[in-house]
Amino acid sequence: MAPKTSVGIDLHKASLTIGVRDSSGYLTNLISMSTKCVNKITHLFSLLPTPVHCAIESVGMYEWLWELLEPRVDKLMLADAVELRYRAGRRHAKTDKIDAKFISLLVFRNEVPQAFVPDKTTRELRRLGRHWHTITHMMSTLKIRMRWILMQHNFPGPGSITGDSAQRWLLARGDKLSPNALFSFSQFLESIEHLERQRIVIRRRILEFCDMEQFKEDVALLKTVPGIADITAAIILAEVAGFPRFYSADAIASYTGLTQRTEESAGKVSSSNISKAGSATLRWVLCEAANTLIRSDPMYKAMYNRILSSTKIRGKAKVAIAQKLIRWLWKMHQTREAFRRGGSTNHNRNANKARQARLIAKLNNGLAIAC
Repeated sequence: MAPKTSVGIDLHKASLTIGVRDSSGYLTNLISMSTKCVNKITHLFSLLPTPVHCAIESVGMYEWLWELLEPRVDKLMLADAVELRYRAGRRHAKTDKIDAKFISLLVFRNEVPQAFVPDKTTRELRRLGRHWHTITHMMSTLKIRMRWILMQHNFPGPGSITGDSAQRWLLARGDKLSPNALFSFSQFLESIEHLERQRIVIRRRILEFCDMEQFKEDVALLKTVPGIADITAAIILAEVAGFPRFYSADAIASYTGLTQRTEESAGKVSSSNISKAGSATLRWVLCEAANTLIRSDPMYKAMYNRILSSTKIRGKAKVAIAQKLIRWLWKMHQTREAFRRGGSTNHNRNANKARQARLIAKLNNGLAIAC
């Protein structure tokens, strides 16, 4: 149905500009207001003749406005900001009012370059997944600082720093640290224990989403990959927001930002680092899953070693496996076939045996010294 009102919104952190056109395309209203004026925004949309079509310029904090306007307009769109700049071309001036007028004109012409908006359930799961990523990153930073304090005092410390292992080490040997180092280490430990408790709550919330019909089958399929468990599968599904919306494996690999930037001019092709387009959380979780896959499957470990022999950089080789992994996941979703494993390296069993051997050797040395 042709709209009687076409609305374009240029959204910013503290303000937004709204351009309104009537059924003939004439600009009837162009106003700017604070984002805090929620009642004023809803009142304005309640006065518009229906049906109303509206487009919001894509920014990171669009969700509050989307949820506010979705029940109040007949068609709501998210306009791709990059494509908008391309279509606008070169202008002598770029202001919020000019942008709002241009977006409203595209709405009237039905030419809005739309960005994808996942459903509300996926958006909520995506928010939890990114929160998990943030908490995990904070914990990693704290562990690095704690390890640095131990290295400054020539202590190896626990093999893997967790709240429990660091607490045991502190009770056994904490008196050997200097007073200020002990103070810093103790405060870092308190922060890690607090973050670990937070992760337990976040994990419980994410697992509730995994049991929903919308995600249950896909989570089970993704978990056939070594290195992908419930949390990893849920984060991948939330960030991808539907494998069927990508027409090829190349398209989804480009979406992750794990592909190289390629420029071609006059027959000369140059490639640089990965584009890092899209979600940083998706790239992080794919690299973590790839790292586990390399350790647990000899076929993919051999593939990693072949890539490493040519690149000579471990990070690049791991990113290459992560890019292959998202392609495999897309193919798995297309065929509904489980992941084809190349075997098992028995990484955990071998690590446990090595740990037990070190413990026995340590006990034997202690007994020899005592004798």
